[in-house]
Amino acid sequence: MAQRRSTAERERRTAIPVAAGAKIGRYEIVCHDGNGLAVAGADAAGLTSSGVAVDGYDNTGGTNGTLGTHPQRYVTVDSGGRAWSFATTGTAPEHGEYAYVVDATTVSADPTTNNVQVGIFVEPDPATAGSWFVRPTSMSLGR
Repeated sequence: MAQRRSTAERERRTAIPVAAGAKIGRYEIVCHDGNGLAVAGADAAGLTSSGVAVDGYDNTGGTNGTLGTHPQRYVTVDSGGRAWSFATTGTAPEHGEYAYVVDATTVSADPTTNNVQVGIFVEPDPATAGSWFVRPTSMSLGR
């Protein structure tokens, strides 16, 4: 499915090194671990949301990513500009509520086990039933 995004705001792009073995799809939620390395969005202990992948990266056969050296292994994320459409689960969201990561393509208005927040619910996606636009909120990358 092609990802829909609002055009109301300009993307705030950030490059994040990708963890060894991680595969991050384009337009999926990206989290980072305690070392600041990007992984696919998940409701897992020790993860913090980084934003939405503008370009994906497959590092399943690689070592931890780098910035500025070759080979570079990083993913570019929108860390708070545009609103992106994601499938929802649980209680129906309301405008302004926190969106919690369920997995790389699904969010919930209900707090999840590890309460990994990806952003704020903006509005329902009129083109896809059960989906809402979510604006990522900037999170610390621990650097």
